[in-house]
Amino acid sequence: MKAKTDIVQFFQEKLAHIQIDFDKHRLKEYGNDSSSYFEANSSLIVYPKTTQEVVEIVQLANQEKIFIVPSGGRTGLSGGATALNNEVILSLEKLNREIQFNEEEQTLEVEAGMITQVLQEKAKERDLYFPIDFAAVGSSQIGGNIATNAGGIHVIHYGMIRDWITGLKVVTGKGEVLNLNKGLIKNNTGYDLKNLFIGSEGTLGVITEATIQLTQKPQQPCTFLFSFDKLQTVLELFKWFKSEVDLLAFEFFTDEALQYALNEGGVEFAMENRAPFYVIIEFEKLRNTSIHLKEEMEHYIINKVFDLNLIQDGIVALSDEDRIRIWKHRENIPAAINRFNPYKNDISVRIHKVPQFIKELDALLKKEYPNLEVLWFGHIGDGNLHINLPKPETLLIEDFRKQCDQASMKIYQLIEKFNGSISAEHGVGLIKKKYLHFTRSQEEIEYMKQIKTLFDPNHILNPGKIF
Repeated sequence: MKAKTDIVQFFQEKLAHIQIDFDKHRLKEYGNDSSSYFEANSSLIVYPKTTQEVVEIVQLANQEKIFIVPSGGRTGLSGGATALNNEVILSLEKLNREIQFNEEEQTLEVEAGMITQVLQEKAKERDLYFPIDFAAVGSSQIGGNIATNAGGIHVIHYGMIRDWITGLKVVTGKGEVLNLNKGLIKNNTGYDLKNLFIGSEGTLGVITEATIQLTQKPQQPCTFLFSFDKLQTVLELFKWFKSEVDLLAFEFFTDEALQYALNEGGVEFAMENRAPFYVIIEFEKLRNTSIHLKEEMEHYIINKVFDLNLIQDGIVALSDEDRIRIWKHRENIPAAINRFNPYKNDISVRIHKVPQFIKELDALLKKEYPNLEVLWFGHIGDGNLHINLPKPETLLIEDFRKQCDQASMKIYQLIEKFNGSISAEHGVGLIKKKYLHFTRSQEEIEYMKQIKTLFDPNHILNPGKIF
């Protein structure tokens, strides 16, 4: 391992045409992701502006055995963009340009450092839609989204980001440039390397460009907020709605989680009475019916769910402003909780197992850790749950993290029992790698290690992540 001063001097000499930075405050900022679980320790930041400059950086790093951490918006929660051992941070933020829009195919080629919200706006300017949407779209970058196979609130209808990528340009750990799939819809010519890099967390290569498939925006979606008092009702609601409508979103949260958003301000409770559980349901059209007018569809749904005794209360958005107010009940929860240094977990099980999993895990955590508050919210429609444990004011951060590490083992043991995933959206990174065996077999992990070595033989890219 080279000393920090040696790395800085080497890059200054060899890459004088590329912007570098070793300001201690920015090294700390860029050396960590939103998990803030580790103390960052990086040597410098490089800001390439082209794919070729990324190639130069990676090739030089190989020559000198210098480690690189690719960096996007650093909105991840698994330590996947964390530098701990004098690594060079390769920031993609200067690679943020639009390359080309194809009107016939409705595709947009962009560089990997483009902010996700900017991509959404570029789609909107063309009366089109990029459907990957989540809380961090204002700061996350499209390359990081691809590297973690981002999902969000509309996965139930639109799928993960891999479903919207028709081409990638990647610089491998060897410093070779791969132009993968080239925007083709059909390409049945051997192994699909494009999809191998999606979700690889920057361990196989640095994504520098992507071809994004856009689509038509939903027209006047119907948006409902329902409350209920029994957890099992969430599955009954989901089954009924799946049979009746084309769901765009099915979001779940508990009253305890909602209270944090209400305490934070910016959201006003939209119902008359509180309840233990809530869902926000959004759809564009009904199935197997002649009802097509938005108002008629909303009237039909409200009457049906009350007649079936599935809910305690319910409201419908009558305007765009109402829709925004309803969504704030769910969207404001993560930021409100973040102020309390929470332990966050992002897991998934098959949809039909969700109520039983929540019941068993909630009971386990309350029994083993009665001093910790358990907050639930998530994307029930795709089996993805977010478990948050805010740090109690009276508990030292070191003691809190120790309890959370102990809790993780119990959570993942239960995940293994339910044949679920220890990471539904946020990736593995540093935080979850020691628990990978709860989701992946030893054979799978060994194959992944061999694939890593094939693309990055010196293991210079994002060292220590995933396994």
